[in-house]
Amino acid sequence: MSTTYRDPMGVSDMIVPLSMLAPHLLEPFATAVYVAFEPGADQDATLAAINDELAAVAPGAHATDRDGHLAQVATQAGEDEWIILMVVAILGGYAGVSAINVLIGSTMSRRREFALLRLAGARGSQIAGALLVECLLVATTAVIAGSAIAAVTMVAYGYLLTDTIWLPFTGATFLVIVACAYLAAAIGTLAPARTAMKADALEAVR
Repeated sequence: MSTTYRDPMGVSDMIVPLSMLAPHLLEPFATAVYVAFEPGADQDATLAAINDELAAVAPGAHATDRDGHLAQVATQAGEDEWIILMVVAILGGYAGVSAINVLIGSTMSRRREFALLRLAGARGSQIAGALLVECLLVATTAVIAGSAIAAVTMVAYGYLLTDTIWLPFTGATFLVIVACAYLAAAIGTLAPARTAMKADALEAVR
């Protein structure tokens, strides 16, 4: 055994010599080799020399600097991002449909209330305006509560993985989720309310 390190997730990982690991791999080749330059070394000239040697012994392999390597790692990590997005879309879609169904049932059950307001002199646009404010309050409460719960979970998970407190945040994705929440609230409230107010007010209060 060469090195052990502390893993905050409690997984017993270790680093072993390549000669010990190679017999257990289908392709016993290193995916990357890290090279440290001596102080004062010409990085560009060294990379060019390494690439010249690699072209002769390993066509297709090439040496790059730290920034280029990190870009490659980010690209490889993003290749499977569509799977995560698909799972999020499925779960989010199911939650959205469930929320819309609950809001539709809640709004349709208030037909008598809408009829009484119309008999009292309220116009349909006034009732719709009040419902719009109501659904905005509900959606805003849901966004704040959901964001707080997600932030606490992500900070805790990030601390578990990196041993540091940080919050990964993607503004565009967050805005899309917020917009979907407000859209679901509007669909589940305003659409059934319009249907409910089409009924005759006197018939609805009976």
